[in-house]
Amino acid sequence: MKNRITLLITFIFIYFGSHGQKLEENIDFVDYLIINRNYPDALFLLNQINPINPEQKDSVNFLLGKTHYLNQQLDIATTYFDKVTNTKTDLRTETLFYNAFCAANIKNYSKSYGLLNSVDTKDSLETGLKNFELAGIDLLNRDLISFDN
Repeated sequence: MKNRITLLITFIFIYFGSHGQKLEENIDFVDYLIINRNYPDALFLLNQINPINPEQKDSVNFLLGKTHYLNQQLDIATTYFDKVTNTKTDLRTETLFYNAFCAANIKNYSKSYGLLNSVDTKDSLETGLKNFELAGIDLLNRDLISFDN
C-alpha cells in the first residue's frame, strides 16, 4: 500500500512539475521525502527538476548531496556538494561543512581540511564546529601536533 501511495505521489509530482509548478513546492515535497527517509524517490524527483538559474541549481545540487549523505553514500554526496558554487549564501557554508565531513569519512583529509579552512564563520557556534571538525581530521590523520594546537 505504501509503495502505491509513493508511486501515485511521484506521478502527481512529475505531471504537475512539468506543467509550471513552482520550484519551491517541488523542493518542499523533496524535503518531505527526505524527512521520511524515502531517499530513492527524493533522488528520482530531484533529478527531474530543471533549474533555471544558478541559485536553483545550487539548491538542487545541495539536496542531491544531502540525500546521498543521509543515505550514507558519502563519495557520491561530495560530487554534488562540490557543484554548489554560490559563495554568498548560507547554503554554501552548510555545504562546506557537509562536504568536509563526507571527505573526512572517505579518508580525503586534505580536501576536508581545505574545505573547512575556506569556511567564513559568522558566530561562535560555527567557529566551534569548524574547530571541532578540524581537530577530528587531525586525529584521523594521526597528526597529534596539529591537534594540540
